[in-house]
Amino acid sequence: MPKPTRCATFSHMSKNAEAELRETIARHEEAQRNLDTLEGRRREEQARERGVLETESKGFSAYASCSVADADRLVALAADLRRVSEEDGRQRLRIHQPARLAGRKGWEPERNQLPQGRFGALPRRSSACCAGSPRSLSAFQTEVAGSRAAAHREHRNAAPRSTRCATGGACRAGCCSRWASARPPRARC
Repeated sequence: MPKPTRCATFSHMSKNAEAELRETIARHEEAQRNLDTLEGRRREEQARERGVLETESKGFSAYASCSVADADRLVALAADLRRVSEEDGRQRLRIHQPARLAGRKGWEPERNQLPQGRFGALPRRSSACCAGSPRSLSAFQTEVAGSRAAAHREHRNAAPRSTRCATGGACRAGCCSRWASARPPRARC
């Protein structure tokens, strides 16, 4: 049997096999570069994570000498702290809720804080006087309204029926509507 020639052994290959081989080698080299880049990124990420964990570990070194009982106590304190914090939040909400509702109705807390700022430094006796002023003002207004009503009753009872207030309910005291007549009013309240 004749010995095959070197060219004869490659006769079954396509004519552009060499170009395909170069292209495959180029893709392999590109994939290798991508793999090296990814490997470098992974190493950097691991180094970053290791640094974070080492820093955190140094922070916990103060607790390294603690026992299991200490750990249990710290967990209980943390739970109490969380409970107190939640209770504080609920109380703050309960305290500030009426102010928010009043603000929606037009009440301005700043207007209330201005007198507090001005009169807050007064001595106790003077501040008690200022604190009672709304009550005394209300009492004064009630007294004035009562005296006006009494004066109106006197006016109404003293005048003859024909001269009574006939405003048809427009009287300030609102008591003359039952005495309304067709005649124009002679007396004004």
